[in-house]
Amino acid sequence: MATNPYLSVIIPCYNSEAFIEKCLECLKKQTSKDFEIIFVDDGSEDKTAEILNNFDYGNKKIIKTEHVGPAEARNIAVKQAKGEYIWFVDSDDLFEPDAVEKIICSLKESNADVLRFSYRVNKNSSIKSIEPPFRPGIYEGKSLKEMQRYAVGYADAAPFFLWIHVYRRELIKDVPLLSLWEYLSESNFFNQRVYPRIKKLQVIDDVLYQYNIRPGSASFVHRPILDKTMNLYRALKEDLMSIGIYEEYKDMVAFSIVDTLMLGLCIPHRGAFVTEYSYCSSIEVAHKRIQDIMNTDEFDELIKEASKQYGSPLIKKAHEILLERNEKELFEFLKNINK
Repeated sequence: MATNPYLSVIIPCYNSEAFIEKCLECLKKQTSKDFEIIFVDDGSEDKTAEILNNFDYGNKKIIKTEHVGPAEARNIAVKQAKGEYIWFVDSDDLFEPDAVEKIICSLKESNADVLRFSYRVNKNSSIKSIEPPFRPGIYEGKSLKEMQRYAVGYADAAPFFLWIHVYRRELIKDVPLLSLWEYLSESNFFNQRVYPRIKKLQVIDDVLYQYNIRPGSASFVHRPILDKTMNLYRALKEDLMSIGIYEEYKDMVAFSIVDTLMLGLCIPHRGAFVTEYSYCSSIEVAHKRIQDIMNTDEFDELIKEASKQYGSPLIKKAHEILLERNEKELFEFLKNINK
């Protein structure tokens, strides 16, 4: 048993009895034991607690909470973690038997603030390996700055899943995850605040993790897009201002937020199609919510700054319409692309 573990593996669990056994098997098979496991039973109402209690691993801790959601469950665990590094794992996913060993060996060699690795996706029993978006290596200085700006601007993309990263505990101990109940996303946007704080990033191309897409998981909880996106903008702006780097990143922050608002405005891109209209009683109600956000100085600031970083032609066209505040044209545009 590692009394002073190099790595803390944090696993939030909520009604996980149907799938957590496979995750526990992955933990049992690890070729390195230099890690502690912190389970957070997030108010489960099934046999999750019993399964966790019966799991035989010397250096484990089980934290019992009311149902606070996976973000706050992870925040609670971080405060009790003892490892030099932290790896967030989902209870319904799998990982390779040598995952911990490769993570530890890589970090001991590089002393990086954050390590990221490759993964595969299991969707409807079809497994596909995902090509890493960045080449393996050590990123510092100018090369790191490019990745940091990309992370801030595109944090909702798959390359910024929480569990393909391992974080130095000191780096993230004061950067809490944001609850999806209030801020749209708990994990990817965590990296919008973490990446600008990194001094050294290591990328390896080893496929260590299997992401199992499971309908009904926290990632697929329905939530209003627009208000929570604006909440996220305010939180992100405040955070980056607190460490004196907001001006450096504000164009990418704005692009990310407007890009996410496009989802809420019913504009499909990057394979996503999640809309504010799903949560409103009528199209008219959705239009009113959009208008309320558009008619603010805050939105003016976002749109003008985001226009410096156009994405696809579809996004560029939407930006132009929004800049002109032409609500009639916007709603006609939304109607046409969703036929």
